[in-house]
Amino acid sequence: MKHNVDHKKIWLEWVPMGVCAVAILTCAFVFGQKWYKVLPTLNTLVILLLSARVDRRSFLLGGLNAALYGIGYLGEGLYFSVINCLLVSMPLQLFSFFHWRRHADGNSAKLRTLGWKGEIVVISLTAVGCLLCHWFLLPFFAGEQQAVLDIFLFVIGLVITVLSMLRYVEAPYYNLISAAANMVMWILICSDNIADLNYLIMAAYSLFRVVQSVITWTKQYQKSQKESFGETAVLDAK
Repeated sequence: MKHNVDHKKIWLEWVPMGVCAVAILTCAFVFGQKWYKVLPTLNTLVILLLSARVDRRSFLLGGLNAALYGIGYLGEGLYFSVINCLLVSMPLQLFSFFHWRRHADGNSAKLRTLGWKGEIVVISLTAVGCLLCHWFLLPFFAGEQQAVLDIFLFVIGLVITVLSMLRYVEAPYYNLISAAANMVMWILICSDNIADLNYLIMAAYSLFRVVQSVITWTKQYQKSQKESFGETAVLDAK
């Protein structure tokens, strides 16, 4: 009996995840890293894969993983990221899982779009949020590494979490900007402390998965639109 093997799926999903897992565990062994730094990065490999599949279970695992990441970021002195993980990301991701389940489409959900007016609002709020955090909160974290990038990632991370929770297809597009900025931040941090190489590996993997998410979320949105138009046509016919 023949079994059909999806080679594309193997090379785009399982191989990158396996390579990153081996690299992360190798770094953990070489640099003697704490378990609370290693475990969330390994969990994130699965979470990002589920997100690239537009699978709502990514929110459930992501909410639980945010607590572990918060502990790791605390050790790195990235306080805005700690706040984002424990007080923003964790509760919102858990809520997102249940919200997506109410609008389920298999393991995914029916997506919608912001429209150009919504885009203007989101971009404006992101810019204002970054300025407010920079002006009012930065003085309290003057000794933090990469404070400016960390503030930007905190604000845009909140925006992405809310957009994802509300099922907006634009979420991965904003996440693409965030993933690129995150990559830059960890390159700068690793230039001073190579022991944090596992975070840089994760940043590269995240960027790869976010590119995939842009494609898969767009396809899911198009599917949702077709189904919505089909349901409207049936109602009109009645």
